[in-house]
Amino acid sequence: MALVYAVELYLDRACEKEIIKLVELMPTANLTGGFHFWKRAPHITLGMFTEIDEEKAEEKLKKLVRQWKRAQANFTTVGAFPDGVLFISPVMNEFIYTVHVDVHESFHYPKTGYERYSYGNWLPHLTLVEYKGNNETLLEAFKVLMENFSTLTGGFDRVALVKLDTSAMELCSFKLRD
Repeated sequence: MALVYAVELYLDRACEKEIIKLVELMPTANLTGGFHFWKRAPHITLGMFTEIDEEKAEEKLKKLVRQWKRAQANFTTVGAFPDGVLFISPVMNEFIYTVHVDVHESFHYPKTGYERYSYGNWLPHLTLVEYKGNNETLLEAFKVLMENFSTLTGGFDRVALVKLDTSAMELCSFKLRD
């Protein structure tokens, strides 16, 4: 089985705290995924890849991040994917578009099985919870989300390269410049 890697975009601590509060209101029965389930920080995945050279990938990411500045994140939308993923989505802005394109132009690695994150198919989203195979719990969580969500504003402040297997191991991370 090939190793899976992700380039992830993180939010400032204040925004993270608000997202965590929201997720803590959702049902935990039948939970199969989401950042809280995996005991991770809330994040937006910019791309997922297999078969990468970790050292080269770290250097590529380091070069990319030098070009990027901190940017505002405005989460205004809630949604669900048919496979049981409940998410919030930021308004697409120049920063989000640019970092996604830059990552995919720089990381020419196989993306098979991760087409949701591929250039041209990607919907920027932050997965809150996942209830694979349990639409009843998903609908319950969606109701909780709709009752408690209001526009959330924060800042993107860091990017990381993460190895995903049975857990997530951050290989490197870089702060975005002011």
